[in-house]
Amino acid sequence: MTENESVLLLSGYNPRAVIAFCRWASRREVRFHLIASGKNDPVLLTKYADNVAIIRESKELRTADIISWVKTIKQRHGYQRLLILPSTEYFNRFMLKNRAVLENEGCILPLVEESLYTRLSDKREFTDLCQSRDINVPDEFGVIPNETPFVAKPLHYFNSQGTPLYPHLVRNAKDYKAFIESERPEDYFYQEFVEGENHYLLANIQKDGSCMLFSQENLIQQSHGKSVILARTSQYHNSVNAQKYISMLKGIGFWGLIMIEVRQTGPEDYVMIEANPRLWGPMQFVVDNQIDLFGTLLRDNGIAVDDHQGNPESAEYYYWSGGITAYSQPLAFHNYSEEEFIRNIHDIRKHDIYLREDTLNIYMQELGIVE
Repeated sequence: MTENESVLLLSGYNPRAVIAFCRWASRREVRFHLIASGKNDPVLLTKYADNVAIIRESKELRTADIISWVKTIKQRHGYQRLLILPSTEYFNRFMLKNRAVLENEGCILPLVEESLYTRLSDKREFTDLCQSRDINVPDEFGVIPNETPFVAKPLHYFNSQGTPLYPHLVRNAKDYKAFIESERPEDYFYQEFVEGENHYLLANIQKDGSCMLFSQENLIQQSHGKSVILARTSQYHNSVNAQKYISMLKGIGFWGLIMIEVRQTGPEDYVMIEANPRLWGPMQFVVDNQIDLFGTLLRDNGIAVDDHQGNPESAEYYYWSGGITAYSQPLAFHNYSEEEFIRNIHDIRKHDIYLREDTLNIYMQELGIVE
């Protein structure tokens, strides 16, 4: 890495992915700076607090603020270029809207152009794209179903008022009532609720078409399709079905980080659930398994990082004990059971993402050991 470049991250959102990058960068001696979301940002409890350059006074995203942060960091350290890591969906879309002004300030955005990004990230557009490429998608209802379960997916990321929309898993009458009372049904389309093994295809596709792949099987998840709590390694990325996605993405000119969620409904049968062209929560699993997605991303965008061949050791599990809370119930088990979890907990807890020296304070805070 040259002396005139560094990486910038906004912290406070998607925190587990941010910590994963901090660990990777510290190990690889890659310079990085954090913008904390406020005085209560969990990153301030970690050893990476020393990398916090600015603590935000407001959580509202404003172009003038970002430009001010960039100028301050560049002047303080003599950088000419800052790569801004694509940490969250909202932030990525904000950057894409302001791409020209940010790049004019010496920022590198490792994101494809806006229309292609939204084609993958918007649930409706990605569903249509996959269907056009003979990739299985969930069966769809023309109108909101009268019976549960079903999944409501937003037609667009933002509604007409500019508010982000998220998928809803409508599994029973209580969920149905909550959805109808909180959302406008016309902002969504409706699909069957697909059961089966849950896999993430994790990739960095480079601009020359080469790619680095990994996959995980999700075993325990928070309620309503929220964050993954437990996952194990998967060989899905070596499947014929996974290659369909890679070929499709290359064919439309996509490059960068992406996570694609699928459900396996039979020995060779998979159904697409969604795609997220950004960092994902269990990013630590990639880092623990020495899969150099971060390195390939930075190098592909002009940041000089040494190519790194990881050691042959691998991590069997990804585990986030702090995700098991009263608000995350009932937990969703995918091709897994509570009995298996209890039986394997001794090995699983060795991989807890926050039960590590650099983040021990977050671990103790999440478990209520300290305030």
